[in-house]
Amino acid sequence: MKFTFAIGIGTLLFGLPLVAQEKTSAAASATTVVVATGVGVDADKSLRNAFRNAVEQAVGLIVDAETVVKNEDVIKDQILTYSDGFVEKFDRVKEGKRDDGLYEVKIKAVVKRRQLIEKLKEEKISVAKIEGESLFAEVVTKLDAEKNAAKLLEKALDGLPVNILTATVADPKPRIVQKNDAGVKAMWTVVVGFDYKAYQENVLPKLREILDATAKRKSNSEITERAKASGADFSNARLTPVKRLPLWDEGQYIMGGAGQVQFDDQSELLVMLNVGRSTTADTRRWKWYVVDRDSTAPVFNAALARRQAVKITFIGAEDKVVRNEEIPLTDILENSSYYNPGGNDAPLWFLHVSHKGEYKTVEISPFVRTIVENGGFYFLYGNAIEASYQAEFSLDEIKEIREIRCSVVEMQPRRR
Repeated sequence: MKFTFAIGIGTLLFGLPLVAQEKTSAAASATTVVVATGVGVDADKSLRNAFRNAVEQAVGLIVDAETVVKNEDVIKDQILTYSDGFVEKFDRVKEGKRDDGLYEVKIKAVVKRRQLIEKLKEEKISVAKIEGESLFAEVVTKLDAEKNAAKLLEKALDGLPVNILTATVADPKPRIVQKNDAGVKAMWTVVVGFDYKAYQENVLPKLREILDATAKRKSNSEITERAKASGADFSNARLTPVKRLPLWDEGQYIMGGAGQVQFDDQSELLVMLNVGRSTTADTRRWKWYVVDRDSTAPVFNAALARRQAVKITFIGAEDKVVRNEEIPLTDILENSSYYNPGGNDAPLWFLHVSHKGEYKTVEISPFVRTIVENGGFYFLYGNAIEASYQAEFSLDEIKEIREIRCSVVEMQPRRR
Protein backbone atom coordinates (compact mmCIF):
# COMPACT_ATOMS: atom_id res chain seq x y z
CA MET A 1 0.00 0.00 0.00
CA LYS A 2 1.37 3.41 -0.94
CA PHE A 3 0.14 6.95 -0.41
CA THR A 4 0.78 10.03 -2.44
CA PHE A 5 -0.96 13.31 -1.69
CA ALA A 6 -1.71 16.82 -2.75
CA ILE A 7 -2.67 19.69 -0.49
CA GLY A 8 -5.82 21.42 -1.55
CA ILE A 9 -8.27 23.69 0.87
CA GLY A 10 -11.38 22.00 2.00
CA THR A 11 -19.41 18.26 15.90
CA LEU A 12 -20.48 18.10 17.76
CA LEU A 13 -20.17 20.47 20.64
CA PHE A 14 -22.17 20.18 23.73
CA GLY A 15 -24.26 23.05 25.01
CA LEU A 16 -21.95 24.81 27.42
CA PRO A 17 -23.75 27.72 29.07
CA LEU A 18 -21.18 29.87 30.83
CA VAL A 19 -22.94 30.38 34.13
CA ALA A 20 -21.95 33.48 36.03
CA GLN A 21 -21.20 32.99 39.71
CA GLU A 22 -23.29 35.84 41.01
CA LYS A 23 -22.16 36.96 44.45
CA THR A 24 -22.70 40.18 46.30
CA SER A 25 -19.25 40.52 47.88
CA ALA A 26 -17.24 42.79 45.59
CA ALA A 27 -13.93 41.98 47.25
CA ALA A 28 -14.20 38.19 47.30
CA SER A 29 -16.07 37.24 44.13
CA ALA A 30 -15.28 36.73 40.48
CA THR A 31 -18.20 39.00 39.59
CA THR A 32 -19.81 42.18 40.92
CA VAL A 33 -23.52 43.04 40.72
CA VAL A 34 -24.34 46.70 40.08
CA VAL A 35 -27.40 48.71 39.04
CA ALA A 36 -26.80 51.28 36.31
CA THR A 37 -28.79 53.59 34.04
CA GLY A 38 -28.05 54.53 30.44
CA VAL A 39 -29.53 57.26 28.25
CA GLY A 40 -29.33 57.44 24.45
CA VAL A 41 -31.09 58.36 21.24
CA ASP A 42 -32.47 54.82 20.93
CA ALA A 43 -32.72 51.57 22.90
CA ASP A 44 -29.39 50.22 21.63
CA LYS A 45 -27.41 53.36 22.46
CA SER A 46 -28.97 53.63 25.91
CA LEU A 47 -28.15 49.98 26.68
CA ARG A 48 -24.52 50.46 25.65
CA ASN A 49 -24.29 53.52 27.89
CA ALA A 50 -25.80 51.49 30.73
CA PHE A 51 -23.07 48.85 30.21
CA ARG A 52 -20.45 51.58 30.31
CA ASN A 53 -21.86 53.06 33.51
CA ALA A 54 -22.08 49.60 35.10
CA VAL A 55 -18.42 48.90 34.38
CA GLU A 56 -17.48 52.39 35.59
CA GLN A 57 -19.20 51.63 38.88
CA ALA A 58 -17.33 48.34 39.15
CA VAL A 59 -14.04 50.15 38.54
CA GLY A 60 -14.94 52.49 41.40
CA LEU A 61 -15.27 49.48 43.73
CA ILE A 62 -11.80 48.25 42.75
CA VAL A 63 -9.78 51.45 42.33
CA ASP A 64 -9.60 54.32 44.83
CA ALA A 65 -10.92 57.73 43.82
CA GLU A 66 -7.51 59.40 43.55
CA THR A 67 -6.23 56.70 41.17
CA VAL A 68 -9.39 56.96 39.08
CA VAL A 69 -8.88 60.70 38.60
CA LYS A 70 -5.18 60.25 37.81
CA ASN A 71 -5.90 57.54 35.19
CA GLU A 72 -9.14 58.97 33.83
CA ASP A 73 -8.06 58.92 30.17
CA VAL A 74 -6.70 55.37 30.29
CA ILE A 75 -9.83 54.05 31.99
CA LYS A 76 -12.00 55.86 29.48
CA ASP A 77 -10.11 54.64 26.40
CA GLN A 78 -8.91 51.16 27.42
CA ILE A 79 -11.59 50.00 29.87
CA LEU A 80 -14.89 51.71 29.24
CA THR A 81 -14.59 51.57 25.44
CA TYR A 82 -14.79 47.77 25.69
CA SER A 83 -17.32 47.67 28.51
CA ASP A 84 -19.52 45.10 26.70
CA GLY A 85 -16.80 42.50 27.23
CA PHE A 86 -16.91 42.89 31.01
CA VAL A 87 -20.68 42.42 31.41
CA GLU A 88 -21.43 38.75 32.09
CA LYS A 89 -25.21 39.10 31.99
CA PHE A 90 -27.86 41.68 32.76
CA ASP A 91 -31.57 42.17 33.40
CA ARG A 92 -33.59 45.19 32.33
CA VAL A 93 -35.17 46.74 35.43
CA LYS A 94 -36.91 49.59 33.63
CA GLU A 95 -36.85 51.16 30.16
CA GLY A 96 -38.74 53.59 27.97
CA LYS A 97 -38.76 56.99 26.30
CA ARG A 98 -38.41 60.11 28.43
CA ASP A 99 -40.25 63.40 28.00
CA ASP A 100 -37.25 64.88 26.17
CA GLY A 101 -37.45 62.13 23.51
CA LEU A 102 -34.36 60.25 24.68
CA TYR A 103 -34.47 56.58 25.58
CA GLU A 104 -33.54 55.45 29.09
CA VAL A 105 -32.82 51.95 30.39
CA LYS A 106 -32.03 50.79 33.90
CA ILE A 107 -30.23 47.46 34.26
CA LYS A 108 -28.98 45.10 36.92
CA ALA A 109 -25.66 43.88 35.55
CA VAL A 110 -23.22 41.16 36.55
CA VAL A 111 -19.74 42.55 35.83
CA LYS A 112 -16.70 40.26 35.44
CA ARG A 113 -14.69 41.65 38.30
CA ARG A 114 -11.75 39.27 37.93
CA GLN A 115 -11.19 40.13 34.25
CA LEU A 116 -11.65 43.81 35.06
CA ILE A 117 -8.91 43.65 37.70
CA GLU A 118 -6.57 41.90 35.27
CA LYS A 119 -7.22 44.53 32.61
CA LEU A 120 -6.59 47.35 35.08
CA LYS A 121 -3.31 45.73 36.12
CA GLU A 122 -2.38 45.27 32.47
CA GLU A 123 -2.84 49.02 32.00
CA LYS A 124 -0.66 49.55 35.11
CA ILE A 125 -3.50 50.94 37.21
CA SER A 126 -3.18 50.04 40.88
CA VAL A 127 -6.21 48.36 42.41
CA ALA A 128 -7.34 49.13 45.95
CA LYS A 129 -5.80 47.10 48.77
CA ILE A 130 -7.79 44.06 49.81
CA GLU A 131 -7.90 42.53 53.28
CA GLY A 132 -6.05 39.22 53.74
CA GLU A 133 -9.22 37.16 54.10
CA SER A 134 -10.71 38.69 50.97
CA LEU A 135 -7.44 38.22 49.08
CA PHE A 136 -7.43 34.54 50.01
CA ALA A 137 -11.02 34.23 48.81
CA GLU A 138 -10.13 35.92 45.52
CA VAL A 139 -7.16 33.59 44.92
CA VAL A 140 -9.35 30.56 45.59
CA THR A 141 -12.01 31.95 43.27
CA LYS A 142 -9.44 32.52 40.53
CA LEU A 143 -8.10 28.96 40.86
CA ASP A 144 -11.64 27.61 40.69
CA ALA A 145 -12.28 29.75 37.62
CA GLU A 146 -9.16 28.38 35.91
CA LYS A 147 -10.20 24.80 36.66
CA ASN A 148 -13.70 25.46 35.38
CA ALA A 149 -12.29 27.11 32.26
CA ALA A 150 -10.14 24.03 31.61
CA LYS A 151 -13.16 21.76 32.01
CA LEU A 152 -15.20 23.85 29.58
CA LEU A 153 -12.35 23.81 27.06
CA GLU A 154 -11.95 20.06 27.47
CA LYS A 155 -15.66 19.55 26.81
CA ALA A 156 -15.52 21.83 23.76
CA LEU A 157 -12.62 19.86 22.24
CA ASP A 158 -14.17 16.49 23.02
CA GLY A 159 -14.53 14.36 19.88
CA LEU A 160 -12.60 16.78 17.68
CA PRO A 161 -11.39 16.76 14.99
CA VAL A 162 -13.08 13.49 14.00
CA ASN A 163 -16.48 15.15 14.26
CA ILE A 164 -15.64 17.57 11.45
CA LEU A 165 -13.34 15.41 9.30
CA THR A 166 -14.69 13.84 6.13
CA ALA A 167 -13.41 11.14 3.79
CA THR A 168 -14.73 10.25 0.34
CA VAL A 169 -13.66 8.28 -2.69
CA ALA A 170 -13.17 10.60 -5.64
CA ASP A 171 -14.23 7.91 -8.13
CA PRO A 172 -15.60 4.47 -7.10
CA LYS A 173 -14.16 2.98 -10.27
CA PRO A 174 -10.52 2.05 -9.60
CA ARG A 175 -7.50 2.43 -11.80
CA ILE A 176 -5.99 -0.99 -12.41
CA VAL A 177 -2.26 -0.78 -11.77
CA GLN A 178 -1.44 -4.46 -12.37
CA LYS A 179 -3.39 -7.49 -13.47
CA ASN A 180 -2.59 -11.19 -13.68
CA ASP A 181 -4.37 -14.51 -13.44
CA ALA A 182 -4.36 -14.43 -9.62
CA GLY A 183 -5.77 -10.95 -9.13
CA VAL A 184 -5.34 -7.22 -9.59
CA LYS A 185 -3.66 -4.28 -7.94
CA ALA A 186 -6.21 -1.45 -7.90
CA MET A 187 -5.92 2.21 -6.95
CA TRP A 188 -8.50 4.71 -5.67
CA THR A 189 -8.17 8.38 -4.79
CA VAL A 190 -9.42 9.11 -1.27
CA VAL A 191 -10.08 12.75 -0.33
CA VAL A 192 -9.80 13.65 3.35
CA GLY A 193 -10.80 17.12 4.49
CA PHE A 194 -12.68 19.29 6.96
CA ASP A 195 -16.37 20.15 7.00
CA TYR A 196 -15.81 23.88 7.33
CA LYS A 197 -19.54 24.63 7.62
CA ALA A 198 -19.80 22.30 10.62
CA TYR A 199 -16.81 24.07 12.16
CA GLN A 200 -18.39 27.51 11.68
CA GLU A 201 -21.84 26.52 12.91
CA ASN A 202 -21.11 24.03 15.70
CA VAL A 203 -17.52 24.37 16.84
CA LEU A 204 -16.45 27.99 16.45
CA PRO A 205 -19.31 29.65 18.41
CA LYS A 206 -18.64 27.58 21.53
CA LEU A 207 -14.87 27.93 21.34
CA ARG A 208 -15.23 31.70 21.01
CA GLU A 209 -17.69 31.82 23.89
CA ILE A 210 -15.40 29.85 26.19
CA LEU A 211 -12.18 31.63 25.25
CA ASP A 212 -13.82 35.07 25.35
CA ALA A 213 -15.03 34.40 28.90
CA THR A 214 -11.95 32.69 30.32
CA ALA A 215 -8.90 34.20 28.59
CA LYS A 216 -6.57 36.42 30.58
CA ARG A 217 -6.19 38.72 27.60
CA LYS A 218 -7.59 38.68 24.07
CA SER A 219 -7.63 40.64 20.84
CA ASN A 220 -10.38 43.20 20.52
CA SER A 221 -10.49 42.81 16.76
CA GLU A 222 -9.77 40.12 14.18
CA ILE A 223 -6.43 39.66 12.45
CA THR A 224 -6.72 39.28 8.68
CA GLU A 225 -3.99 37.15 7.17
CA ARG A 226 -3.53 37.27 3.40
CA ALA A 227 -1.36 34.79 1.56
CA LYS A 228 1.70 36.24 -0.11
CA ALA A 229 3.35 34.85 -3.20
CA SER A 230 6.74 33.28 -2.56
CA GLY A 231 9.64 32.37 -4.81
CA ALA A 232 9.25 28.63 -4.25
CA ASP A 233 7.77 26.53 -7.02
CA PHE A 234 5.07 24.18 -5.73
CA SER A 235 3.42 23.47 -9.08
CA ASN A 236 4.11 19.75 -8.82
CA ALA A 237 2.35 19.62 -5.44
CA ARG A 238 -1.00 20.61 -7.00
CA LEU A 239 -1.56 23.35 -4.43
CA THR A 240 -4.42 25.77 -4.18
CA PRO A 241 -3.47 29.47 -4.55
CA VAL A 242 -2.56 29.39 -0.85
CA LYS A 243 1.09 30.16 -0.27
CA ARG A 244 2.46 31.07 3.12
CA LEU A 245 2.42 33.72 5.81
CA PRO A 246 3.80 32.71 9.21
CA LEU A 247 1.65 33.94 12.07
CA TRP A 248 4.40 34.02 14.64
CA ASP A 249 8.06 34.72 14.99
CA GLU A 250 9.78 32.13 17.22
CA GLY A 251 6.56 31.65 19.17
CA GLN A 252 6.81 35.04 20.86
CA TYR A 253 4.76 37.51 18.87
CA ILE A 254 1.59 37.54 16.87
CA MET A 255 2.14 38.66 13.31
CA GLY A 256 -0.25 39.74 10.58
CA GLY A 257 -0.49 43.51 10.80
CA ALA A 258 -2.19 43.68 14.20
CA GLY A 259 0.92 44.68 16.09
CA GLN A 260 2.90 42.51 18.47
CA VAL A 261 1.44 40.91 21.58
CA GLN A 262 3.86 39.58 24.17
CA PHE A 263 3.05 36.84 26.63
CA ASP A 264 4.87 34.94 29.37
CA ASP A 265 5.55 31.55 27.78
CA GLN A 266 6.39 30.06 31.19
CA SER A 267 2.95 30.64 32.69
CA GLU A 268 0.80 31.42 29.66
CA LEU A 269 -0.17 29.93 26.30
CA LEU A 270 -1.02 31.90 23.21
CA VAL A 271 -4.07 30.53 21.39
CA MET A 272 -4.84 31.51 17.79
CA LEU A 273 -8.45 30.72 16.82
CA ASN A 274 -9.49 30.72 13.18
CA VAL A 275 -12.73 32.71 12.90
CA GLY A 276 -13.15 32.77 9.11
CA ARG A 277 -11.55 32.32 5.72
CA SER A 278 -12.09 32.82 2.02
CA THR A 279 -13.17 29.88 -0.13
CA THR A 280 -9.62 28.98 -1.09
CA ALA A 281 -8.21 29.99 2.31
CA ASP A 282 -5.80 32.48 0.80
CA THR A 283 -7.36 34.99 3.21
CA ARG A 284 -7.82 33.82 6.80
CA ARG A 285 -9.14 35.62 9.89
CA TRP A 286 -7.99 34.99 13.45
CA LYS A 287 -8.46 36.07 17.04
CA TRP A 288 -5.78 35.61 19.68
CA TYR A 289 -6.20 34.67 23.32
CA VAL A 290 -3.72 34.42 26.19
CA VAL A 291 -4.71 31.63 28.57
CA ASP A 292 -3.31 30.13 31.75
CA ARG A 293 -0.71 27.51 30.82
CA ASP A 294 -0.94 25.23 33.87
CA SER A 295 -4.68 24.65 33.56
CA THR A 296 -5.03 24.50 29.76
CA ALA A 297 -1.83 22.72 28.62
CA PRO A 298 -3.05 19.31 29.89
CA VAL A 299 -6.28 19.81 27.93
CA PHE A 300 -4.43 20.60 24.71
CA ASN A 301 -1.97 17.74 25.33
CA ALA A 302 -4.84 15.27 25.61
CA ALA A 303 -6.38 16.58 22.37
CA LEU A 304 -3.02 16.48 20.58
CA ALA A 305 -2.52 12.86 21.63
CA ARG A 306 -5.57 11.71 19.68
CA ARG A 307 -4.91 9.79 16.49
CA GLN A 308 -7.21 9.52 13.51
CA ALA A 309 -7.40 7.04 10.67
CA VAL A 310 -9.22 6.73 7.36
CA LYS A 311 -11.50 3.72 7.48
CA ILE A 312 -12.13 2.20 4.04
CA THR A 313 -14.77 -0.50 3.76
CA PHE A 314 -15.46 -2.44 0.57
CA ILE A 315 -19.07 -3.71 0.49
CA GLY A 316 -20.39 -6.58 -1.59
CA ALA A 317 -23.85 -7.97 -2.23
CA GLU A 318 -26.32 -8.03 0.69
CA ASP A 319 -24.11 -5.57 2.60
CA LYS A 320 -21.34 -8.14 2.99
CA VAL A 321 -17.96 -6.67 3.98
CA VAL A 322 -15.35 -7.71 1.42
CA ARG A 323 -12.49 -5.81 3.04
CA ASN A 324 -12.08 -3.33 5.89
CA GLU A 325 -8.95 -1.31 6.54
CA GLU A 326 -7.87 1.64 8.70
CA ILE A 327 -4.96 3.81 7.55
CA PRO A 328 -3.53 6.36 10.04
CA LEU A 329 -3.77 9.93 8.80
CA THR A 330 -0.11 10.45 9.64
CA ASP A 331 0.80 7.78 7.07
CA ILE A 332 -0.86 9.85 4.38
CA LEU A 333 1.52 12.70 5.09
CA GLU A 334 4.66 10.82 6.05
CA ASN A 335 4.82 8.99 2.72
CA SER A 336 4.98 12.26 0.85
CA SER A 337 8.20 13.82 -0.35
CA TYR A 338 6.69 17.21 0.56
CA TYR A 339 6.55 16.41 4.26
CA ASN A 340 9.51 17.30 6.45
CA PRO A 341 9.55 14.72 9.29
CA GLY A 342 12.54 16.34 10.97
CA GLY A 343 10.85 19.70 11.44
CA ASN A 344 9.76 21.16 14.78
CA ASP A 345 6.16 21.50 13.74
CA ALA A 346 4.42 18.17 13.24
CA PRO A 347 1.56 18.20 10.70
CA LEU A 348 -1.14 17.77 13.31
CA TRP A 349 -4.78 18.06 12.37
CA PHE A 350 -6.98 20.82 13.76
CA LEU A 351 -4.57 21.71 16.57
CA HIS A 352 -1.15 22.97 15.54
CA VAL A 353 1.58 23.84 18.04
CA SER A 354 4.62 26.06 17.68
CA HIS A 355 7.09 23.60 19.15
CA LYS A 356 6.77 19.91 19.84
CA GLY A 357 6.68 19.15 23.56
CA GLU A 358 7.21 22.50 25.30
CA TYR A 359 5.09 24.44 22.88
CA LYS A 360 4.30 28.12 23.32
CA THR A 361 1.43 28.69 20.92
CA VAL A 362 -1.61 26.69 19.90
CA GLU A 363 -3.42 27.26 16.62
CA ILE A 364 -7.00 26.00 16.30
CA SER A 365 -8.02 25.83 12.67
CA PRO A 366 -9.89 23.44 10.32
CA PHE A 367 -7.06 23.25 7.80
CA VAL A 368 -4.66 20.62 6.61
CA ARG A 369 -1.29 22.11 7.39
CA THR A 370 2.18 20.75 6.73
CA ILE A 371 5.73 21.93 6.23
CA VAL A 372 7.22 21.93 2.77
CA GLU A 373 10.94 22.19 2.07
CA ASN A 374 11.71 23.78 -1.26
CA GLY A 375 14.47 26.30 -0.83
CA GLY A 376 13.23 26.90 2.73
CA PHE A 377 10.46 25.88 5.10
CA TYR A 378 6.91 27.03 4.42
CA PHE A 379 3.61 26.49 6.15
CA LEU A 380 0.96 25.34 3.71
CA TYR A 381 -2.76 25.38 4.38
CA GLY A 382 -5.15 23.15 2.46
CA ASN A 383 -8.80 22.13 2.35
CA ALA A 384 -8.08 18.47 1.92
CA ILE A 385 -5.58 15.75 1.16
CA GLU A 386 -5.95 13.54 -1.90
CA ALA A 387 -4.40 10.18 -1.03
CA SER A 388 -3.88 7.38 -3.52
CA TYR A 389 -4.93 4.12 -1.87
CA GLN A 390 -3.82 0.97 -3.62
CA ALA A 391 -4.13 -2.67 -2.63
CA GLU A 392 -4.15 -6.13 -4.15
CA PHE A 393 -7.43 -7.99 -4.57
CA SER A 394 -8.19 -11.46 -5.83
CA LEU A 395 -10.35 -11.63 -8.93
CA ASP A 396 -13.22 -12.98 -6.82
CA GLU A 397 -12.93 -10.06 -4.37
CA ILE A 398 -12.84 -7.40 -7.04
CA LYS A 399 -15.95 -8.88 -8.67
CA GLU A 400 -17.83 -8.75 -5.36
CA ILE A 401 -17.28 -5.04 -4.65
CA ARG A 402 -20.48 -3.01 -5.07
CA GLU A 403 -19.79 -0.01 -2.86
CA ILE A 404 -16.90 1.75 -1.08
CA ARG A 405 -17.52 3.53 2.20
CA CYS A 406 -15.05 5.96 3.76
CA SER A 407 -14.96 7.69 7.12
CA VAL A 408 -12.50 9.15 9.60
CA VAL A 409 -12.31 7.32 12.91
CA GLU A 410 -10.51 7.75 16.21
CA MET A 411 -7.56 5.49 16.99
CA GLN A 412 -5.89 4.80 20.31
CA PRO A 413 -4.16 8.00 21.51
CA ARG A 414 -0.41 8.23 21.15
CA ARG A 415 1.82 9.25 24.00
CA ARG A 416 3.39 12.68 23.90
